[in-house]
Amino acid sequence: MSAFWVLTIILCIGAIGYFLGAQRAEAQSAAALAGRNDRHAQPSANKLFAHSLPRYHGWLVFIFATVPALILLLIWSAGANYLVEQNIHANLPPDTGNQSLVIGMVHNVADTLSALGVNEATAPRTIEELRPLASARGINVAGEAKDYMIGLGLASNQQEGLARTIGAVLSIVLALGGVAYALSRIQLRLRARNQVETVILWTLLGASTVAILTT
Repeated sequence: MSAFWVLTIILCIGAIGYFLGAQRAEAQSAAALAGRNDRHAQPSANKLFAHSLPRYHGWLVFIFATVPALILLLIWSAGANYLVEQNIHANLPPDTGNQSLVIGMVHNVADTLSALGVNEATAPRTIEELRPLASARGINVAGEAKDYMIGLGLASNQQEGLARTIGAVLSIVLALGGVAYALSRIQLRLRARNQVETVILWTLLGASTVAILTT
């Protein structure tokens, strides 16, 4: 599953959570209002007022659903790429000279194999067999690529595919868990607006810090 679809699913989960959270908060506010208007209600019912508007509860559910899941997805992707890179490095021939250049060529071969949609059973065995197939798709294979890079490229694609699948499943599960947790926290006196504003403030501070450090 591509990162685009994972991101879309997480955002959809967050959007659904927003509406569920706002709806739940609205229902609690309506019940509290009915209790205040009921002459036979307990005296404590007259003190129940919502701290935040329902939309803030909705946004809080959206934040719990999306932010942790996206952070996990980002960290997982970075970690998976690092491990794949280290695996390629560990399987290079001992006499490899410029390893950075060679690893780049392995990635080029891996991307070519992925674009061709081949696997271990259907992949060409040599670079010379790969070149015409790649040229037919308008893909250039590195001129100094070696035959052993095909095996490394296939292994790299398999590892990246497995890592993407695991990362996608974990992120989606975390998003669903975030919705369930945030919905369970909704109460009339929950300071949802304060929490949402705090998240927005830290987001702006983080963005401004990154902008300052990169300029």
